[in-house]
Amino acid sequence: MLTLRYIVRLITTFISRFKAILLFGVLFGVGIFFLFSFAGSSIFGKTVDRVGLTGRYTIEELPSQVLSMFGSGLTRINDEGLVEPAIASSWETTDNGKTWIFHISGDAYWQDGKKVVSSEINYQFSDVEI
Repeated sequence: MLTLRYIVRLITTFISRFKAILLFGVLFGVGIFFLFSFAGSSIFGKTVDRVGLTGRYTIEELPSQVLSMFGSGLTRINDEGLVEPAIASSWETTDNGKTWIFHISGDAYWQDGKKVVSSEINYQFSDVEI
């Protein structure tokens, strides 16, 4: 039966006997990795496509290429904390805040140039009816 002591002695003996080959193999593997990761695009003619940005961002720190992909909401909060129009030009409530009616601005357009109409706005709230 193999004991833990026997297994440890077997591994240390193997490492001490073949340390040159093991060291060469590790260095060779790391060298090949860096060769292909840095010079691979020039050798094979392929480039790396970035698919995302990593890190922690706040709305104020997001890169402009990301901010340009976001749409506007119906309203926005200004620096003083007050609600101001965004896509909606005005809004009203008729029953103490249970029903809100937003009037869409006439100069609001989608990214493809079509005018924004209320039937195209899709909010996924379980308790909201458009």
